[in-house]
Amino acid sequence: LYHLTLQPGDRLLLCSDGLSNMITDEEILDISRSHTPPAEACKRMVKAAKSAGGNDNITAIIISWMPPER
Repeated sequence: LYHLTLQPGDRLLLCSDGLSNMITDEEILDISRSHTPPAEACKRMVKAAKSAGGNDNITAIIISWMPPER
């Protein structure tokens, strides 16, 4: 269990090892930063993992944090 303090615009990536074992953390960060909306970043990450060999199931979900309006 982790407790995080999120700032507006922060993104959380939930992914399987099929993604994280196929592309580097730096590649994941670069794709996440350069593609919006988050769904497009997920598609690009899965594509990169497949191109790198994709020998396992590949799952990626990005949650983009925006605080509720008051």
